[in-house]
Amino acid sequence: MPRTRSPARIEPLAPPYPPALEEDLDRVSPSWRNSGPLAIFRVWARHPHLGRAIAPVGSFLLRKGEVEPPDRELIILRTCALAGAEYEWGVHAVGYAPRSGLDNATIDATACSPTDDPRWSDRQRILLRLVDEFESSIDVSDGLWRELEQSWTETQLLELLLIAGFYRFVAFSVRATRTPLEDWAKRFPDNRLAAS
Repeated sequence: MPRTRSPARIEPLAPPYPPALEEDLDRVSPSWRNSGPLAIFRVWARHPHLGRAIAPVGSFLLRKGEVEPPDRELIILRTCALAGAEYEWGVHAVGYAPRSGLDNATIDATACSPTDDPRWSDRQRILLRLVDEFESSIDVSDGLWRELEQSWTETQLLELLLIAGFYRFVAFSVRATRTPLEDWAKRFPDNRLAAS
């Protein structure tokens, strides 16, 4: 039985767009998707100055960061799954995570497998614990921090924190505005972990 979806609280802008806004939307649209700008960007386009302020952070994390893409995507997927942000989880599950090297089973597991599941490598488990601790306490325990320091540089650690925090903001944004799901995006597995 399909899940019921609430109507959008802020409708994504529809074309035609003013020329300056169309340039902004083209700039933030993923290169792997050629069917127009994502709904999230069209919602943020309702406040163009805000959209222009947010876009560079996301772009930096996805294109120029020092964190390896599989690590980044694992954090994004887990953050969105725990926050119940099916929109953003689904977009990354189709568009970004496979390009980073994550397979479908791993992508699905970010939404439904606990950190002690034997499927996770030690590296993946540490990243999932980072997200899980952040979600439960808005902090990272000293013990986990020491483990993180063994595998990631100081600049990467800052990025790991920003990725988790930025995508928590994105998750909140798409949930609170009821951003409509992209038709082509993946849906949560039925057995996903409880949303916070």
